[in-house]
Amino acid sequence: MSMNRNVIALISGGKDSIYSIYHCLARGHTVVALANLFPAGDGKSGEDIDSFMYQTVGHSVVPLYEGALQLPLYRTQIKGTAVNASKYYHLSPETLSANGDSLPDETESLLYLLEKVKTAHPQANAICTGAILSDYQRSRVESVAFRLGLQSLAYLWQYPCLPPHTQTSLLEDMETVHHGAIIIKVASGGLDESFLGHNVADSRTIERLRRALGKFGPLQGGSVLGEGGEYETLSINGPDDVWRQYIDVGFNETKATTGEGGTAALSIKHPKLTTKQNVRESGPSALRIPDDLDAEFGRLKQDLQKNGRDNLPKNSTREGGPIVVEVAKKFSISRAKDLLYINNLSIPTDDKGRRDVRDQIRIIIEQLASLLQEENLTNSDIISSTLILRSMSDFQIVNTVYGAFFSKPQPPSRITIACGANLPEDIDVTLSVVANRLDPSFRHGLHVQSISYWAPANIGPYSQAVGIASQTQLDSQQGCELVYTAGQIPLVPATMMMINKGQTWDEFREQTVLSLQHLWRVGRAMSVDNWLVGIAFVASPSRSQEHARNSMEELVRIATAAWQILHENSLKRSEHQEEDSDDDVDVWDQKYGPNRHSNLASLAELDTRHPLPNLARVGSKAWMNHDNHLLRRREITPPCFVVEVDELPREARIEWTSIGVANGNLEVGASSASQAILRPGNLVGQILGPLKDSQKIECYWSWNEQSGCFFVWVGVDNIKETSVNTLYREILHTGVVPTGCTVYAAQDLPQSFEDGLNMQVIPCRSVWDQGGKRLEAVLSFRVQEESTIVESSEGT
Repeated sequence: MSMNRNVIALISGGKDSIYSIYHCLARGHTVVALANLFPAGDGKSGEDIDSFMYQTVGHSVVPLYEGALQLPLYRTQIKGTAVNASKYYHLSPETLSANGDSLPDETESLLYLLEKVKTAHPQANAICTGAILSDYQRSRVESVAFRLGLQSLAYLWQYPCLPPHTQTSLLEDMETVHHGAIIIKVASGGLDESFLGHNVADSRTIERLRRALGKFGPLQGGSVLGEGGEYETLSINGPDDVWRQYIDVGFNETKATTGEGGTAALSIKHPKLTTKQNVRESGPSALRIPDDLDAEFGRLKQDLQKNGRDNLPKNSTREGGPIVVEVAKKFSISRAKDLLYINNLSIPTDDKGRRDVRDQIRIIIEQLASLLQEENLTNSDIISSTLILRSMSDFQIVNTVYGAFFSKPQPPSRITIACGANLPEDIDVTLSVVANRLDPSFRHGLHVQSISYWAPANIGPYSQAVGIASQTQLDSQQGCELVYTAGQIPLVPATMMMINKGQTWDEFREQTVLSLQHLWRVGRAMSVDNWLVGIAFVASPSRSQEHARNSMEELVRIATAAWQILHENSLKRSEHQEEDSDDDVDVWDQKYGPNRHSNLASLAELDTRHPLPNLARVGSKAWMNHDNHLLRRREITPPCFVVEVDELPREARIEWTSIGVANGNLEVGASSASQAILRPGNLVGQILGPLKDSQKIECYWSWNEQSGCFFVWVGVDNIKETSVNTLYREILHTGVVPTGCTVYAAQDLPQSFEDGLNMQVIPCRSVWDQGGKRLEAVLSFRVQEESTIVESSEGT
């Protein structure tokens, strides 16, 4: 939650850890102390150590920061080594061992240091770091901070991916506030000892770094920031309202020394503090705060406002109250070769109502643990969960029990919704999960608990996203992954407060755009190339709002328009880039060849974020539509559905979620079956064949060739009359088995439907397709060719 915090600044002396202090002050926080870890010795001398966790180059200068910043400094010696070298840190007997010759993991030295600082400053409730792209460092700080009840602040996290999306923006921002940080070590083939002693936050040095590191291709991955160890820095000066004195390193006495592998370091003999002259009034007040919205989402906001309606709809299509979906409590389990699906775990109350929601979720978790054990799996194998409550007022109770079960790093991604009276009367909570049946190393997640400008920190025991590798791609360097994202609500990342209350059309548009941006930023961080589907959960409008109960149609229009416009704008940008390109220019030569230096200025301004959608990896080969223009528009636009539920977390009005494909190609299609031309003999034709005579069904599908997976979304007008009741049996005749079935049901399901599929059920007030058509249900499922072997491909 947004508040003014008392912050312990973890510093190494490098540019980033000191610069992060400025952002803490700009956010209204109070920095109460500095904290530093140093290698063996007295802290004033001794050898630097090679650590992925701590920068120790220049550690002998660190004691001077106490006087320079007029803040108390606490230091502790680093003990141990990297016992746990995995990307994400977690406690284990090995990391805590201190018996005999075994030392604890070096991360635990931070725990001892912060305990000492907290004893001296019991009001401290946060820690700030200069983490930018290193999950290794960030996750270790978060582990220690969580144990000590400290909120981790990482305002530089993913900074190159924030507006203006350039690799040098951080250094340029440092220059603006007169931050001085000299290069004291170089360890890259592109850099030599001539860089030593130069201020990294100076436009001339920035340009030199661009040119030197640009020899190896476009600047990306944080190389120009030194994120790959290309260089190390030492902060010696900064804005006058933060730095009371500056550090004089005595350049006349410094000496450059060379080491192995082309490294070079600056030896500082007699650093000292010096009183400032000609004080300048530039500090946190002049600090550039990254824009809240990326450029494409700023345009999306404008587009939605241009196409918006100011008046309430005159007619309502809503009739009666919510319909109880009894099948939501029907437990089922299904297995694919790579995934296990456990659906609709629930425990009804007894006749006397003695089983409250706490008892229900406790028993559900016990059942889940037992089911996983029978499958030789653990809770660490779960990649995604869907938690459905009757009332969001029960969230804290349920979350406490749920969180105790998922206590290790990288918990599953999670969707949380409240469905009210759509749930069966004796059910207050249901839980469905998807688990990895393959080797645990095939699973990886994105679990960011630090507050930043990037995306909301985890406010519960869930990851922003979890990816699972395709079994057919495990031998390749970059295997195809399915990425399951958590539900994204419109929290402002830096404050963790809702952007607004969602009471007006404009406020709902703002919520729609911001939560979609969160989805995109998480997707890019997971290298998602394209989404399979967009699901927008929308809280049912109340009469107290401008968009009253009869206005669901307009909320649907806003959400689906946002999804469509965002994808169409990506296509337009791609087409404009193709039109503007010079056919005589060799793009490879511009980036990598002998002419690259003539184009460095323009390359420095390139948006180096991961492309999403990635047009090079999407096509429409297997499903042809008679209208070629329509095919072109839908070529990159996955299906989108809007699901109306009672409540969402934090009183949000909208929550976006999706499944993404990383490092994989997609073929997509969308049409009613009667309008389609199916390619005979392929899996697409086999699966959709049973639906060819239906006029009640709208199909959307995606085919991922690397995994051999085929994903289908079926919109159903009339669930009692449509031929979808026989879908399961018909598909079985093709020799494949649908798994991962989910139905978003605004009507109770007929018995023939229940008996057909093992499915997760999400009861809802209403469900709509991307054309604004109200449906009775949406069914999604996945099938996989067991014998399919597909070679790796770079694009379609």
